[in-house]
Amino acid sequence: MNHTPGPWHVSTNPDCKFIYSSQKTRSGNYFTIATADFYEPLGYGTTARANAILIAAAPEMLNALLLMKDALGESFTKEKAREAYHAVGIAIARATNLKD
Repeated sequence: MNHTPGPWHVSTNPDCKFIYSSQKTRSGNYFTIATADFYEPLGYGTTARANAILIAAAPEMLNALLLMKDALGESFTKEKAREAYHAVGIAIARATNLKD
């Protein structure tokens, strides 16, 4: 799987939200992952912002799932379970805009 590594962030541009990576291109710009158009007839921008935040949390969610899969596998340990639980908390916080 070859996706742009996280963490991903949501821009503060008031007209359009860009989801971008922390990594920069050779020219010094950030990698744009996606954009979320904020025009909405009802509730200007609220759904688009929530979508942008959820998309930006994707790397943390993937990491949490991989850790949970490992923690619940044949080599289960309490330490792996704690690490996975912590990763799940981070992913939930990012996806619900409690962080970033």
